[in-house]
Amino acid sequence: MPEVSVAQLAALLKVTEKAVRNAEATGRIARLPSGKFDRATAMRDFTANRKSVPGPGRTAKAGERRPVNPERIRNQESYEKFRAEKMRVIVERLKGNLVDRGGAERRIADLIVRERNAWVLLVPELAKEAAIEFGVEAAKFEIWLDGKVREHLALLKVERLTLDLETKLKAS
Repeated sequence: MPEVSVAQLAALLKVTEKAVRNAEATGRIARLPSGKFDRATAMRDFTANRKSVPGPGRTAKAGERRPVNPERIRNQESYEKFRAEKMRVIVERLKGNLVDRGGAERRIADLIVRERNAWVLLVPELAKEAAIEFGVEAAKFEIWLDGKVREHLALLKVERLTLDLETKLKAS
């Protein structure tokens, strides 16, 4: 009847010393009066009274297999996909390849409005200059020029602002 210490028993069972102490504290294994463990009895009691299948780095009982949980596998796959996408975004952000889509669309829309307003406000100024230069009536010329500018702006009208390259490629 060989006697072993906590450290020796942990090494034989391929678990931590804390696991051996916890097994002793819960009454799954018992010490001999000498303060050590009987090797065969402690190993038998420890593996027989084990609550769960051994985790990574430990050995399972002979013939024992860890049950496969399909829900856990799906969750793990989803999590891995999420992590991969998160890392891709972080890398792209570090490279400077990502654009704040909403901010870019707002800036482009603002530029379009400013350009359109510049054209619309140009009409009265041109009408004044034409009245002086060519001797035409400013009000009539302004109405005529305003109609022509608005027709041209209608041709340039953007229905929906988009930065999606695939949509643009499909349209062309």
